[in-house]
Parts: sequence; C-alpha cells; structure tokens
Amino acid sequence: MQSGFTLAEIAVVIALVGILGAMVYPDLAGFFDRQKIDTAVGEVALGILYAQSASIKGSMHQARFHKDDEWMRVFDCLTDSDDDGDRCSDGDDVIADEPLSRGQRSYEIDFGDYDRLAGVSIASAEFGGSTSAPVGIAFDELGIPSESGNVVLQLGDQCRQISVSSIAGLVETSAVACPE
Repeated sequence: MQSGFTLAEIAVVIALVGILGAMVYPDLAGFFDRQKIDTAVGEVALGILYAQSASIKGSMHQARFHKDDEWMRVFDCLTDSDDDGDRCSDGDDVIADEPLSRGQRSYEIDFGDYDRLAGVSIASAEFGGSTSAPVGIAFDELGIPSESGNVVLQLGDQCRQISVSSIAGLVETSAVACPE
C-alpha cells in the first residue's frame, strides 16, 4: 500500500492557502501604511518636543515646516548666522544638530528623501494663523510656544494631526479626516 497525497488533495490545500492569503493581504498592507504614518507622526512630534526642551535649557529653538518642499527642520535660534540681529526669521538660521548624533547630523526630516517615510507628505501646516511656507513654532525659556497650531501628515487616505497648544505647549497627536 502506498501512502501520500492525491493531486486533488494538494490542489484543495493550495486553493485554501491562496484564499487565506487574499483575505490577509489587504489588512497587512494597511498595517504597514499605519506603521509608516505613525512613525512619521512620532518623529515630527519628537522634533517639536526637542525644540521645546532645548528652549527650556536656555537655547531658543524653532520647529519649521515647509508643505511644498516636504520638510521639517529644527532651528537653533540662539545663533544668528549673519549677525543681523534677526534670529529664527530670516531664512539663514542654523539647523540644530540631532541630540544623539554628536554634531554629525542635522535635525531635519525630508519626507521626499527619507525611505522609511516614503509616501508620507505634509498635507497642511498652520501656526499662529499662518499657512504660507515655511511655518514654524518657537518656544520661550519656559517651553511656552509663540503660538498654537498644527501639522497634518498624510499617507494615502490616512491622516494624522500633531497639535501644539499655546497655553502650556502640550503636543498631542490624533487621527483626522484628510483635507480636501
């Protein structure tokens, strides 16, 4: 007597595996998109919190966002790179170093060039009523922001908002409807 599987049994197993794979794939693709946009939100929120923390330590910093060029940068406003007395507003300011890079890397996120965040974009950015790029938020020595506002990141049909409260500088994230 021979043992083994018949061709019909193998075909049924292959069909069942294919059906299960087809059911799981959309959920798996959505999972990876959610992970990617949540990573982007976390990195942007950390940039804002770093600017706030550095300002509390005595070195005024500002987080800026450019919707059209798809970047977020943290600027060191204590340094006036052209000695014109205009810090953090004249466009030639010094981009802060990432705290753990020991001066090897600037604190910036370029969504177009950052492979881990491919497809994520800045859907909107507004601080203090201004939406013209770049917009930014600075913090005083107590960590209080100059104004409130928010940034919305988008990946496909998923959007997440990072909000900064002007009262205490609280940074919050939430899922929102994507702008039209």
